[in-house]
Amino acid sequence: MTTDDDLYREPVAVLLGLAAPPRPVSAPEPDRDDDAGMNASLDPDVAQPAEPSSPDPVVAPVPAALPVDRAIEAILMVAEDAQSLVSLASAIDRPVAVVRQAIERLVADYDGLSGGPRRGFELREIAGGWRIYVREQYDAVVRDFVLTQSPTKLSQAALETLAVIAYKQPITRSQVAAIRAVNVDGVVRTLSTRGLITE
Repeated sequence: MTTDDDLYREPVAVLLGLAAPPRPVSAPEPDRDDDAGMNASLDPDVAQPAEPSSPDPVVAPVPAALPVDRAIEAILMVAEDAQSLVSLASAIDRPVAVVRQAIERLVADYDGLSGGPRRGFELREIAGGWRIYVREQYDAVVRDFVLTQSPTKLSQAALETLAVIAYKQPITRSQVAAIRAVNVDGVVRTLSTRGLITE
């Protein structure tokens, strides 16, 4: 006789790959009272009727890889610099040819050539790499937003860098860094974003 516990234990054992080999089938035993039958079913020496054999454990498939287009899109959204095809291919572990095709699909998607709307941003190749930019017709809107949302006060480092640039202009970033004796990349980027300096 199979108890409820056996019914619940057996599938779990099969899923985990720990199922015991099928039990041998024996001749039916004479009728006993209910208590004796229950005790006999718990006795390991008493042969139990064979249960239907279960198929081999099924191994769960490996989750499908992330879509290449969306993975590249996510990287380009957070990248500060233009990303080359090689760097994108190594980041998502795909061949360069696959990444090139994905970039072409993204460009068409953003430009509205694939049936969707034309986006307010575009994927542009620059300096041997790819980067997401605001479309030219939205520059004024974005500039106004950035300038109004940015705090009016500049940090001490930004003020010092701006003073050096104003006094020595035209000047390169490395010359500003040599005068201040610190890395000024972030400060220069902030000043450029706020429209206080131009390249």
